[in-house]
Amino acid sequence: MKCPLCHKEMLWNNDFTNNDFGIEEEGITSLYTCINDKCDVDDVSITQKFNKLKPWQEEILEKEESENVSAFLNHFDHHPSAAKDKKK
Repeated sequence: MKCPLCHKEMLWNNDFTNNDFGIEEEGITSLYTCINDKCDVDDVSITQKFNKLKPWQEEILEKEESENVSAFLNHFDHHPSAAKDKKK
């Protein structure tokens, strides 16, 4: 992808669900950074809204959901109250 201002190549940073950006429609928001230090553009976001997600997009969302659930459960496994429950 090219920077809209200097036309240099941009680096892809990450893809997020639209919900992460407060957008209700299902889809993905991608962030890109201009590699030109002299350019005034820092980041560019591209939002794609989908009626139906493509298979590779569903995989990304499923993976993120799975990682979020694992992190949530892991947090409680290490919570002080979990140690009390295990002793009973």
